[in-house]
Amino acid sequence: MEGNRSEFGDSADSHLRDIPTVVERVSIDGLRRTKDDYAKQKHVDAILSATNFFDMVLKCVEAKMQLEKLGAFKHVGIFIDVSKGENAHPHGVEVTLEVEERKRVESSLQTSIGNNEGSMNFALRMPNLLGRGEKLSAEYSYSNRKTMDGRLSFFKPMFLNPDISWTKSVFKQSSEFPWSGYKNVERGASMQFTFPLPVLRAASHSLTLSGVWRDLRCLSRETAFAVREQAGHRMKIGLSHQLTLDTRDHPVLASDGFLIRTNVEHAGFGGDIRFDKASAELHYFQPLPLDAVLQLTLSGGSLRSLSPVSPIPDRFFLGGPMSLRGFNMCAIAPKSEGAYVGANGFWLLNAHIYTPLPFFRKSTGLSSLFRTHWFINAGSLFQPPQGGWTSGNWRNWAREGLASPRLAAGGGILFLLGGVARLELNYCWPIWLEGGDSAVHGLQFGIGISSL
Repeated sequence: MEGNRSEFGDSADSHLRDIPTVVERVSIDGLRRTKDDYAKQKHVDAILSATNFFDMVLKCVEAKMQLEKLGAFKHVGIFIDVSKGENAHPHGVEVTLEVEERKRVESSLQTSIGNNEGSMNFALRMPNLLGRGEKLSAEYSYSNRKTMDGRLSFFKPMFLNPDISWTKSVFKQSSEFPWSGYKNVERGASMQFTFPLPVLRAASHSLTLSGVWRDLRCLSRETAFAVREQAGHRMKIGLSHQLTLDTRDHPVLASDGFLIRTNVEHAGFGGDIRFDKASAELHYFQPLPLDAVLQLTLSGGSLRSLSPVSPIPDRFFLGGPMSLRGFNMCAIAPKSEGAYVGANGFWLLNAHIYTPLPFFRKSTGLSSLFRTHWFINAGSLFQPPQGGWTSGNWRNWAREGLASPRLAAGGGILFLLGGVARLELNYCWPIWLEGGDSAVHGLQFGIGISSL
């Protein structure tokens, strides 16, 4: 049957290629606010170069996809008609791309899910503000973990290309960290430049320059001194670069592909917070027989403080149902007076196997949203040795990083929620742990949009 379908498809494609076609006119109908030079770019003009019907259809679909990427249109339709008139070519056609522009003002009220956190989000947006893909937006969110985020941002494509853009924002964020006993309030402004590189077009790069006024407050009188000594107002001005390369076939529950994400940050262009920080993560997905999937994850990071003490909000923490399973949220030592204070370095290794539910091998209907989940993960927090990130210091790095590893294994059920989040209920067996760690011996529930 598959062979017959393939032969039929090849035969149809061959037939369409045999139909000579001359595209005499391409027009875009429905433009109101959008400028012609932003909508009528090279992907639209490319339709005129088609020489057969099959090639024309492909170029029309590509033009439709490019128009949808511009962020200016709610709907894009394709209409093809034969050329009419005395001077019409016998094989001539006319292509009309019919667009429906987005409203001048859009608003939304919705709930969203983060890693073990749910929030209510309100947004007011003015898309395609000046006719070339600009967007002004105001957003506010509040979560069940008392995290507040409010920001006003302006987005502008550069060189009429939505893949190259500037985003300027002012924001206020407030978060509580009960495992460390403090609340952090940040007010600031940022400017982000997003761009691809010709060498690796599938990767997304972003450079962000930000200035942050940070106000760290203790949650109670019992907050550890290691946290209280950092309380108060501080200023941070930093530049960061993030690279993302994603080939996964699904953003939440992939079965093939990989994801690479790196982040490098330097703080110290002004203010009293100064450090160099780098982190990276790699996710690899491999399909296995019987519809099973293997996921391997490697992540790590290091922070080098340029001040006597590194700031707690910028340190690394481990633990939780979406990172180091078998341990409570951010509950891996080091610990001071009952508070988890994080560390300047970490590493994490995870291996997962996902399989369909027993007796539902075809994974159709509701059963397709469930997977059995088996995992083993190991990781550790550590203080990087003096001397920075030099190759001659690798023995000290290895000794510190492997001094106190944690290890846990387990299995359970995973549920794909709305295609945008995953719910996990796992039974965990902590195997290696250190004094001060808060381990989970038994059931652990987690919800999130990403998983290590």
